[in-house]
Amino acid sequence: MLNKRPKYKTPGLPKAQGLYNPVNEHDACGVGMVLDIQNRASYDIVEKGLAMLCNLEHRGAVGADPKAGDGSGLLIQIPHKFLKKTVAPDFNLPHIGHYAVGVIFMPKESSAQKKIKDLIKKNCLQEKINILGWRLCPTHTGDLGWSVLPSTPDVFQLFLERPNNQKTQDDFERKLYILRRCIEEAVLKIYQTIEEGFYIPSLSSRTILYKGMVLADQV
Repeated sequence: MLNKRPKYKTPGLPKAQGLYNPVNEHDACGVGMVLDIQNRASYDIVEKGLAMLCNLEHRGAVGADPKAGDGSGLLIQIPHKFLKKTVAPDFNLPHIGHYAVGVIFMPKESSAQKKIKDLIKKNCLQEKINILGWRLCPTHTGDLGWSVLPSTPDVFQLFLERPNNQKTQDDFERKLYILRRCIEEAVLKIYQTIEEGFYIPSLSSRTILYKGMVLADQV
């Protein structure tokens, strides 16, 4: 006879039912979500998300550096109109859902950036995904803590065109996941020849992630 799971007091949680058991609940870092159930994009949602993030500041740890915590960020829908206008001088974006945006943290050393970009280009060719262009994001480092300032990366946005054989956006998202893992593995192999600082926070045709080793109110 199998031993029964011990009963723990779980006040305020639903009773055990089906595959759910309240004893599996755990505390987590501060996470919140604001959405429109009709999927209407608006800046009002972003403003509420930022306000909620600041209200979760107590969930983040702060060490000896009062301006450095364990990180925070904001995940939003791709701001198509803004990005289309921003990259227009260099290249054109197709309709929303037919391209992806990757947020890439890069070492500041130009030779390391070239190596990583070459690997990204190589893997995109192998996966038959066309690179539309790159954008170097403006960053503001004036309010960063002394402990994180030396390791601040350059932040790039990579724009990828959805291949014609990816009939649905879900198909494209799966392809992007494979591409991301291939890029990460390729960079890992040459990691000893470049400075630290490479990371892919997000690569998607639906969402974009802004994050960093900053406090909530710094976002």
